[in-house]
Amino acid sequence: MIIYIMVFIVSFIFAYLAERQLDKGKKIGFYILSFMSIVIPSFLAGIRASGVGTDTKVYIDWTFSRSVYANSLSDMIEFINVSGIETLYCFVNFVVSRFSNNLSVIYFILEFIFLFFSYFGCVKMAKKLDISFSYCYLVLLLLFFNKSLNMCRQSLAMSICLFSIPYILSRDWKKFFLLMLIGFGFHKSIILFVPLYFIYNITNNDSRMNKSLAIMILSLLVISAVFFKNIVIGLVGLGFLSSKYLNYVYLFGSTNNIKFIELFTEILILFITIIFQRRLILKSKYNKFLIYIVLLSFATFLFGFNASYSQRISYYYSFVLPCIIPQFIEFFKTKRERFFVSVLVILILSFYSYMYYDKYRFDQTIPYTIDTSIKKIIN
Repeated sequence: MIIYIMVFIVSFIFAYLAERQLDKGKKIGFYILSFMSIVIPSFLAGIRASGVGTDTKVYIDWTFSRSVYANSLSDMIEFINVSGIETLYCFVNFVVSRFSNNLSVIYFILEFIFLFFSYFGCVKMAKKLDISFSYCYLVLLLLFFNKSLNMCRQSLAMSICLFSIPYILSRDWKKFFLLMLIGFGFHKSIILFVPLYFIYNITNNDSRMNKSLAIMILSLLVISAVFFKNIVIGLVGLGFLSSKYLNYVYLFGSTNNIKFIELFTEILILFITIIFQRRLILKSKYNKFLIYIVLLSFATFLFGFNASYSQRISYYYSFVLPCIIPQFIEFFKTKRERFFVSVLVILILSFYSYMYYDKYRFDQTIPYTIDTSIKKIIN
């Protein structure tokens, strides 16, 4: 885990310096430093060996291999139709395969796309909430970077969701739905994020009818989770979903996939959010909407008790946590207190990452090993 933490710190330093440049109005310096903040962890992802991240052996390597051997775009389209893997994800693989057949290149490109949307999503949200985007970015790396090395396609879609939230807040439906369409090209489950656009429009109006409608939509999402297993089986049977989505229901049999360390963290963040909800709403009018998302994240996380891997749905909503957690720090009065708490939060999140990714080996990103071809170059 040490290699990851070291890279996160270096990436945070570049993001912090970029933030200072932005504050001074120096956009060129901001973009150069931002590029470094994104490219360094992307490089770490790029030089990893196959097997660092469960899904490298499930579909990432396989999809790229098929892309390399595809003689034409029509061959790739045929592969998409047979495999059921999303079109845009396959298209990215196909384009990269025209320039290189090295797995390290596609690993790097996919991670760069994920971090690009994540980073600038943090930048946009930090501006809306008047918080530090570099700190948001560090929180995001600690919580989700290792996960992105495994569940690659969904992580790409999740990063686009974060990037799209400012367009929900500004009610720019054209840009929001365009981003949802792009995200759909990486992972179809992003459709579960679309209702948030309507929930915000409803919750932003204080009328009782709108509040009731918001509760009804949230309830429908929760009910959908309760019957997640039956819904997925039905949609597969009707041909709306590929049979590969049955893995979300039947993978590892009937064993639930709730992880105690993750459940404890979800409960802790929810508890703190509820305690500070009034202050959060007073701080920013947008926090009311974000609190709804945190509640939805917790509710959908519990789907794991119903069907294996189905709590992955909650990650679309928990991806807003990097925008919520930094705000807790600002409720302390003195700079000394805020500095102490900010360091404490990072230490707690680092401990969480250690327990989740290192001790329990979820997502199989540890031990980190470098690709053999890269080792030969180094040696």
